[in-house]
Amino acid sequence: MALASATLDALINAAARFSAAIEQQLETVRNAPAPAEFAEKIRAYAEAKIAYFTALRGELPELINIATGKEPRPVQFDRFAAAFSISGEKQEKAAEEKTRALLEHFSGDPDVEKAWTEFERAQKIEETFDKDLMGSISRGAALVGGLELANKL
Repeated sequence: MALASATLDALINAAARFSAAIEQQLETVRNAPAPAEFAEKIRAYAEAKIAYFTALRGELPELINIATGKEPRPVQFDRFAAAFSISGEKQEKAAEEKTRALLEHFSGDPDVEKAWTEFERAQKIEETFDKDLMGSISRGAALVGGLELANKL
């Protein structure tokens, strides 16, 4: 059975929120924020990233079935790819590198340190997802049909 519309919409919304959070984080680090604002933006970024990878992990079996042609491609599926048309993996990496660099400037600020813990948790969730995905692919799950899984492959 193809992704239910509500389930796919939840994944699309999580992808769109993460894409927006990437752009917001890039803007924040460009503008030399105060520690409180920096901590707030780190938390928002981490929350959006965690929500995205949680939703993506939950839908991965269906996404693989769609990519391999075992299930039909839903009409709204293109919105999933479009969610990262502005902010993709390159922007994500840039936001994270600049965030790490700015963190050194605020080291010792307790609010920033707490937010950083959430940032690191989000990083670990992504790393685990990537590791698990590569394990699935190496076990024979061939992704075809132009599915980019939001540029994570």
